[in-house]
Amino acid sequence: MPWRSALAPRAVPESVRAQMKAQRCYARLADATSRVQWERSRKINIRGEPVDNRHR
Repeated sequence: MPWRSALAPRAVPESVRAQMKAQRCYARLADATSRVQWERSRKINIRGEPVDNRHR
């Protein structure tokens, strides 16, 4: 039924939609923070030697 897709967003209360949006935003922020921390970290190979962190 085509009307279901139009009705579904309105069936979710505004407070729940705001919470879901906040969770998605926080997830992206946490992912970006983890990525930056990973890129800044000191990386070593299996022999314990430092590995170049720069992207190629």
